[in-house]
Amino acid sequence: MPAVKRIGHTMCRRSTMKVVEDEISPELRRPWPEDEDPGASSLAAALSSFYNRWTYSYMNEIFAKGALQKKDRTVQLTQDDLFMTPELNEATRLNERFWVCYEETNRNFARTLWLLSKPTFIPAGVCQLFSLTAQLIIPLLVRKLLQAAEKFSGVGNIIDETKYYVLGIFLLSMTNALCTHRYQLLSYQTGIVIRTAVACAVYEHSLKLSPKGREGLTSGNVTNLVATDTQKLFEVFQQGHMIWAAPLGISIVVVILFVLIGPSSFVGAAILIGLVPLSKQVVHVIVRIRRKRVAVADERIEIINAMLQHIKVTKLNNYEDRFETRVREARAREMALIRKEQIVWGFTMVIRVFTPVVASFATYTTYVLVDEGNIMTASTVFTIALLLNMIKFPINEAGVLLSKAALGVQAMHRISMFMKREVNDAHAVSTNDVTTKQVLQVDGAFLIGRRLGDPTNNPDEVATASFTLSGIDFSVNRGEVVAVVGSVASGKSTLLQGVLGDVDQADGTTVARDDNVAYASQTPFVLSATVRQNILFGSPFDEDRYERVLDACCLRPDLLQFPAGDLTEIGERGVTMSGGQRQRVSVARAVDIRSGLLKESGVLLVTHAVHVLPQVDKILVLNEGQQVFFGTYEELQVFESNNPRHMSKLKSIRSSMNLSKMDISSKSSERHKGVCNSPAQSAVARSVDAKKGEIIAAEQREHGGAALSVWLLWFRYAGGFMFILTQVLFMTGDRGHRGIWRYFSEPAGWEPDPVLAGILRDGRVHADIPDCKKPVLHAPMSYFDTTPLGRVLNRFWLVAGQIVMISLVPYLAVVNLCIFSLYIIILRHYRWSAADLQRLDAVSRSPIQASLAEGLDGAFTIKAYGKNSFFAAQFQQHNNGNSAAMLNFVASRRWLAVRIESMGAVVILCASLFISVFTEQLGLTPGLTGLLLVWASGFTVVLSFLITSFSEAEAAITSMERMHDLEQLPQESCMETACENAVVETWPAQGELAFHDVSMRYREGLPLSLEDLSFTVEPRQRCAVVGRTGAGKSSLTAALFRLVEIERGKITLDGVDLSTLGLKDVRGRRNGMFILPQDPAVFSGTIRTNIDPFNIHEESDILNALASVKFPGAQDGVALLDKVVEEGGSNFSVGELQLLCLARAMIASPRL
Repeated sequence: MPAVKRIGHTMCRRSTMKVVEDEISPELRRPWPEDEDPGASSLAAALSSFYNRWTYSYMNEIFAKGALQKKDRTVQLTQDDLFMTPELNEATRLNERFWVCYEETNRNFARTLWLLSKPTFIPAGVCQLFSLTAQLIIPLLVRKLLQAAEKFSGVGNIIDETKYYVLGIFLLSMTNALCTHRYQLLSYQTGIVIRTAVACAVYEHSLKLSPKGREGLTSGNVTNLVATDTQKLFEVFQQGHMIWAAPLGISIVVVILFVLIGPSSFVGAAILIGLVPLSKQVVHVIVRIRRKRVAVADERIEIINAMLQHIKVTKLNNYEDRFETRVREARAREMALIRKEQIVWGFTMVIRVFTPVVASFATYTTYVLVDEGNIMTASTVFTIALLLNMIKFPINEAGVLLSKAALGVQAMHRISMFMKREVNDAHAVSTNDVTTKQVLQVDGAFLIGRRLGDPTNNPDEVATASFTLSGIDFSVNRGEVVAVVGSVASGKSTLLQGVLGDVDQADGTTVARDDNVAYASQTPFVLSATVRQNILFGSPFDEDRYERVLDACCLRPDLLQFPAGDLTEIGERGVTMSGGQRQRVSVARAVDIRSGLLKESGVLLVTHAVHVLPQVDKILVLNEGQQVFFGTYEELQVFESNNPRHMSKLKSIRSSMNLSKMDISSKSSERHKGVCNSPAQSAVARSVDAKKGEIIAAEQREHGGAALSVWLLWFRYAGGFMFILTQVLFMTGDRGHRGIWRYFSEPAGWEPDPVLAGILRDGRVHADIPDCKKPVLHAPMSYFDTTPLGRVLNRFWLVAGQIVMISLVPYLAVVNLCIFSLYIIILRHYRWSAADLQRLDAVSRSPIQASLAEGLDGAFTIKAYGKNSFFAAQFQQHNNGNSAAMLNFVASRRWLAVRIESMGAVVILCASLFISVFTEQLGLTPGLTGLLLVWASGFTVVLSFLITSFSEAEAAITSMERMHDLEQLPQESCMETACENAVVETWPAQGELAFHDVSMRYREGLPLSLEDLSFTVEPRQRCAVVGRTGAGKSSLTAALFRLVEIERGKITLDGVDLSTLGLKDVRGRRNGMFILPQDPAVFSGTIRTNIDPFNIHEESDILNALASVKFPGAQDGVALLDKVVEEGGSNFSVGELQLLCLARAMIASPRL
């Protein structure tokens, strides 16, 4: 069928779009427990609500379901078991709030983020303040307790003197535990608010971008904004309160130390604070490295994205190895920058963990030496140790915080600049100035490039635009069909974009049209959804009107062949439908069934099929960016132009029409009656049939705790036994060093082992991470037909980063099993659900990626139909699912941490009581008493950190599961030809193709697509393959190129059975077979890189190929080769893209 673009106009308005439950149903139905207000029902209810809120006991329901997996493996924790997104985090509400705040702040992005974050960020700050206060008071109470032990040493029971201190330490420890984790939950919630609001705003803004706004922008850039930069903002708000809490805590500690020991305190404080300038310099270095790394990562992601989006072309041309090489090269450059960054950061960490030891020693030494009267009593030593230990963390984390803040500012700048990109001018196209008779009136010029002056007054300025369509003056009346014809690059696509308001207008240009527009593009945009959802495109379903549209667009016969009728899923980018079926679905979407099937609409039909011109009402001829003619078919026959080039074009059109003269009306009518009308059998499926039409399976995941095999897999990639040896050596060195400094330095914490070992392991894990590109590239086409691109990309981008992150955690799980047994009950209850919650969080990100990719791909069509709100609502719904999954996971971690720290507070309480009651019986000196208290608190901290780290590591190890799944994908046949079947270099010499009784089916369980097919095509013979949709045309090429292996029969080329060869000899062999796909596939880059993607041809050969296909501008020579091809070829017409693909075929010189 001819390449057709159709745009319909009608005065009859469609109903306001609304998201119906059938199309976007909430995944999670249980409300977030903290949103429930007990009100004034009873004191018991209020106390219960308070307890649940601060101890996260509402998570017990989920843990109970997860624990059932121990007894019954068929029980699975799913998203339906999770709580819904809190009202404050609901994406639709946040999106509306974002745009209100954005306008209120005069488009100040930073102030907008602050207004969005206030409801949760300020309460988080209050909790942080209470936590900080408790942490500051506890060392002072310990001092009082130790002073009492010194004063009443040998007296016996001193509980009366210490009971208030003991109780105070316990209560403040509990307060610290509750407030710290409340602060963390609210901070996480704030980060989710920011991430969701910004991601939704970026998506919505991307749908509105004008051509100028899209200049230099790729889907990889937008994906990075949504997936990476919003995550950086999330991390900033997650730890944002440390910006004020850390300096405040350090200042108060320094003041307390000065009061306790005088000027000696400044020595240790100065050493610690001296780390801040060092951290700042390190941050600058790391930011510079990361800026380079982000650019390389963008390049790598762009290659992967292009490779997967055009996976069929990749396979047909045997580009897999070449793409893999490009990805590896980009990854190698990225790895070099990562290693450089880790070396800088790692050795800085060595200094940071060593400095507190030096600071403690220097403080004690200075205090003793400056005055003989300064005695190092237990109360003084351990109070100083606790205070220095308290400021060690904020000082050590200052560099991390500054680094995250710098990256957050950088991310904020990138997003802010994106939000300033130009959007379509809502007033460029008037929808009120058309007459009752007319639906479209155009008068003026359209420009691809920048907005310029009137072309009639400023021809020199207009010439600087990349393309100008001028002299346009025509109208479309109601019920008319106006055909637009012209050669490639004459301006047909630009005209449609101008009518839809998607290109710049020259001054003085007017476009007046009806406000109800439908658009069927030459390359149809289809959703990864059912046929019905693709046709309705968010509009309400009316069965009677819907049935009439199916008949008008000849879709009923197609739907009757599908397993679930119109509820059959068509796969991502419509991969399970033929090109003709996708086009008919696109046309059906454009038909306004309430206005008599376009009878009252104006239709603008862009076509190369000149044989249809006698059937249309009027004809618009374009040539070289100018209007040549507008009138009826009869007027076109006698029209003369004064411009020789235009006259030549008119003669060409007349010649083509004369060659195709026939009784089109009668034959078209007969064909319509014979094919489009079917027996009165409904193609509208019922909901019970929907299961039959599903092809996109739910994303697979493991359940319960991580299996031992997954840990062993990580262990292997981490370095195996060398990894264990490294850990043992550094931990042994650490323990030996502790023996020397135990008395003075133990509280400050000497921990060099994780740093140096981390550097070694990080490089090892990066180097040996599972290589999943090869299994994905060589997976069969059926995998890509049934797997959304967003799901694959999610595993490439998100999961790979997680694996590297967990490389610093699992070694902490090596602990004394006797001590660990005290906490095993809580941990076992928790871990059955924790890993699943992490998996659900990871799985919930895939729909976001898929929705984003789909929206970016179909932005022009979405805008043309005015469905921005519908698709934005879908994207928001996917974000809600991810926000809910993440908050459930965060709440589960807080559940564990509060209980572990509460048990730790009980341990400290018992230790304090033990000291107060049994000091004399056990002969505890004040020094030993201080050590006992410090060890008790240290034991709690270490054990809490240990269990939390183990549980987080187990949750994060699920990323290894997901990457390992990609390694296990089914693979195509061998790429290399066996020696006994090797062919000569000159094969194929002739190009004789023969099918011998070939039968093929796409997947097991499906009917045969080819059955006992036999034919022969002689060398240099031209053979046309024709047939209605579903006849097997695409199946023939799939069998020929072995995208699907045949079930029986044989296919030979020059007598060689193709099934005996490796796929490299079947596809992409020089002078072998080449295929031009129905939909042109181009890559971001230049014309040169699209025709010769891997730089293997001479420049002259490329120019000759362009000239042979008569590509516009081929006469410009080398300058044309470096012309930029934007993502998806958006800066070229479909005709030009087809010529590029044809030139790619010409340069390959295929025999077939």
